[in-house]
Amino acid sequence: MPAEGRILYAEHAQDILAATLNLLHSGDPCALVTSLNIEGGAARELGSLAVISGTGDMIGYLSNGCIDRDIIHHGLAAIDTGQLKHLRYGAGSPYLDLKLPCGGALELVIDPA
Repeated sequence: MPAEGRILYAEHAQDILAATLNLLHSGDPCALVTSLNIEGGAARELGSLAVISGTGDMIGYLSNGCIDRDIIHHGLAAIDTGQLKHLRYGAGSPYLDLKLPCGGALELVIDPA
């Protein structure tokens, strides 16, 4: 599995979707990440997007940096297995060591298709 790369902080869905298309057209495997549920405060709004390349770069973001590296880690695993991943961070999460500063929760889906 490749090392985790850079985070490029794009915000607009059209920029992230354009980057996704560029990755697909170049043959680079990638995974689209979408926020499904937010409880409490959040850095981004519901439905926010990011894309993770097969080299571990992430375009877009879903937190203020507190969980983005872990999202990349799971994105690379999803690319490797080809399977959809559902993640929850914060309250009720299995990742006890990854707390959200806002005290809420964030649910994501990672789609390598």
